[in-house]
Amino acid sequence: MTPDGISTAEWARVHEFAAEIVNASADDDEALGSSLVAQLLQELDRLELHYGRLASLLATRADYLDEGPALELLEEAYAIAQSGGDHAVCLLVADSLASRHIEDRRDRVQGAQWLAACAHALRSTGSASDIKQFEWLEGQLQLLP
Repeated sequence: MTPDGISTAEWARVHEFAAEIVNASADDDEALGSSLVAQLLQELDRLELHYGRLASLLATRADYLDEGPALELLEEAYAIAQSGGDHAVCLLVADSLASRHIEDRRDRVQGAQWLAACAHALRSTGSASDIKQFEWLEGQLQLLP
């Protein structure tokens, strides 16, 4: 079972779709990739109907949406994870938000805000690779005007 209560078997299906999407992308098969994304989003809809609006579902959905809706979903996912005390999901979502603001949008203020949220979550959870990612993003933030 995932930390937010989704059965392992159901979450495995989400991972299968994600892997198939990566493979389609590697094969430059846009039609298959689009079809798989649509199927994944339907699976996330089904899981949300069953489990409710969970941070892991919202964050996963955000990975496959355009920037505007994705940022809104990630912020909602962070709020849900934070209210539930799920530091691991807070770290993942804050990292995603920091990355999007620093790398994609080049927004120093929002990037710094979400990097601070990463630092806070790293006090409770995280691995060496999470710390390395944080330090890399910190360096990228310093390069922004």
